[in-house]
Amino acid sequence: MPVILVVDDDPVMLNVLLKTLSKYDYQVITADSAEKALRKFNANSDIDLVVADLEMPDMTGLELMQRLSQSSRAAMVPVVICSGHTDKSSLIGALKKGAVDFIAKPFKIGTLVATIDSALTKGKSTILTIIDKPEISDPLAFIIEKGGFEVFRASTAETGLEILQTHKINIVIIDVSLPEVAGEKLVKDIKSKYRHVPVLLATDLTNEYSEKIVSDFGAVGYISTPFDSTVIIEKLHNLLKSIPVESIV
Repeated sequence: MPVILVVDDDPVMLNVLLKTLSKYDYQVITADSAEKALRKFNANSDIDLVVADLEMPDMTGLELMQRLSQSSRAAMVPVVICSGHTDKSSLIGALKKGAVDFIAKPFKIGTLVATIDSALTKGKSTILTIIDKPEISDPLAFIIEKGGFEVFRASTAETGLEILQTHKINIVIIDVSLPEVAGEKLVKDIKSKYRHVPVLLATDLTNEYSEKIVSDFGAVGYISTPFDSTVIIEKLHNLLKSIPVESIV
């Protein structure tokens, strides 16, 4: 059952959202201020989505979203902004600040539920691994999925490039020793078409050689075997924060 944190200083609206979403099998946590929302978010690691009012006296919904984004865990949780202002500039501003969607008040129940369902799906950042060895790709995919990401897997460069064409991918991880194509060429092919997509290399080489390969290939970094799940997830979070907003909205 998805857990949703709803933030609104209007007690009537807060109650409406609580009763409505609870009927659709969501677990709802409420907060009547942004500061309370921050405390409740930090106290509950199971929150999957935040629905925040745009105009609140202590802190706007956008300011709350920016505060949340400072935490690596919170950066993975999608935020939907809710507001009575339906002008286009408010919508674009919310999306550029990092919101995954915008709900206009007054809303229809069907629209509300559909927006939240979509936001829960869109909220996961996507990682593409291009690795031909199952003994590497299987544990890596497990670590990434446990970290809250959606994983697309390819065992060949050709399949990986096809996935990039048909899906929105946030980060690519490439095995440096793919048999059918040089890793350097594959990185350059990806960066020539998808310049905002960071590329990491998966390698079993020593740190000294791995750093040289990263520099030679034009990648942004590497992960090495045996995998350290904490290091990998932290690295992915940091890369996501570095991606320009226009490339992920």
